[in-house]
Amino acid sequence: CTLLSDLDAPHDDRHASRPNRVYALGALKPILGACLLRIQRCLDGLAGVLEMIHQTRCRIQPSRSYPRPPRKAKPHFHLAYKLA
Repeated sequence: CTLLSDLDAPHDDRHASRPNRVYALGALKPILGACLLRIQRCLDGLAGVLEMIHQTRCRIQPSRSYPRPPRKAKPHFHLAYKLA
């Protein structure tokens, strides 16, 4: 996502936003190989893809997080460590 580093700059909006990285990955994945090979028609379409990624920004909602639940301990050791 280094192509999107300039889009991550802070904005003057009341609610900050950032690029939707999952959408960006899905949009860039089909043309990334051709862009690295410098195929001209894919390079021409890259500006349109980056503009579309810029339009699909996620609003950052302050103090909203979903921590992961704690992992459950296994009741027994892995089979490789069992006594014979």
